[in-house]
Amino acid sequence: RFGKLTRSLAHYQKNCIIIAHMLNKKLTWLLGALFLCFSLTAINTPAFANNPPQAESVSPDSGFFTPEEEVSFTAVSSDPDSANEGLAEVLFAIHPKTPKVTGGCYIKYEVTGNLIYLADDTGRFSSGVPPGDAVILENTLCSLNCASVSASFDGHRLSLTLPISFKPAFSPKNPYVFLFAEDKSGANSTWQNKGRIKVDYLPLTLSIEPNDGSCQVDDQVSFKVITSDS
Repeated sequence: RFGKLTRSLAHYQKNCIIIAHMLNKKLTWLLGALFLCFSLTAINTPAFANNPPQAESVSPDSGFFTPEEEVSFTAVSSDPDSANEGLAEVLFAIHPKTPKVTGGCYIKYEVTGNLIYLADDTGRFSSGVPPGDAVILENTLCSLNCASVSASFDGHRLSLTLPISFKPAFSPKNPYVFLFAEDKSGANSTWQNKGRIKVDYLPLTLSIEPNDGSCQVDDQVSFKVITSDS
């Protein structure tokens, strides 16, 4: 009996070894198959590319404007993902040469907080104001009428309306218009030159000579006009 039991145990042990060997092969095969599947998935799945936002346009991008005249500029920016969810801020600048925070009209719109800012003469931003609030933000060169500021989203695009009045101290008279957009990842459009305008007073007519008298039909009369351009 003891011999039969020994042979039975030996046979059982042998079968266990065979089963374990088969399971080990299957496990190795299974792990290999899983590795291959994950490798192919990684190869065939394109990496997410965060396309930077675009500073599309500013309107008007040219024209003649007088000091204290309110001009409504519309700045359009876009984000390939979503303007409302993707964009972080939009910067708008009217400056003589390059978009600097001082020496011009420098405006920031914070998309997430829905707040508008105007840089003061030292380059610091005032407290943010929600578009539509009856507040005038100003420095010595320009002012922004926040009551008429609006921000509207249309899919990938953000249209920002900025009612700006230039002050007599604004100089030089032919500034450039710049636009910049940045998304929440930090990707940005870089500063884009979107136009050039003229800010100045209309020439003032001082006198016309002669300013009275009479003439005959078909007479040729020479008039002298004296004007002043401030």
